[in-house]
Amino acid sequence: MGQAKLAREAGLANNTVAAGYIELLADLMSVGIAQEWDASRGIRLARRPAKFPFIHLLTAVAWDATRLRTVADFRSLPAEEQGRWLEWMAAQEVWRRAALRGEEFPEMMAFWKTPKHELDFVLGPENVLEVKRGPTSPIEFAWFPSVFPRARLTVVSTERFETDRIRGVTLEDLLLDETW
Repeated sequence: MGQAKLAREAGLANNTVAAGYIELLADLMSVGIAQEWDASRGIRLARRPAKFPFIHLLTAVAWDATRLRTVADFRSLPAEEQGRWLEWMAAQEVWRRAALRGEEFPEMMAFWKTPKHELDFVLGPENVLEVKRGPTSPIEFAWFPSVFPRARLTVVSTERFETDRIRGVTLEDLLLDETW
């Protein structure tokens, strides 16, 4: 969402105030700033609406209205909300690994979208990550090799699978695998 929409929905005075809060939350290592990725040029597009995933789940838990405290609380959430939490967990791991690599701004992330498809995290021109709640298969991503001819896609879901360009892993696999 754009900063103007964020300001409007949060009841803030204007988008400058929203931008200040986002910057403060990013400085506090609470949220990341995921900008849209231009695959043809290999850059993040700073002037487009961004996503602001939590990169510190304790912060998300503290501010969440549902007051998640147990696994049972998480399981009782609607599927869409569970998916959002799983995406935030992946964002936290993307941020953590970027920080361990010594990247200057690990909170700066990228996502890719078109009217038909969206991918949650572009980790680089040849490495993309998608988070799905529930089962999925490589057939769901048959379009990927034609759009990203040199990249590999890792799909986090409840299913494991492997093709030449698309790999399905569980969230546990993602958190334990140090190779990506």
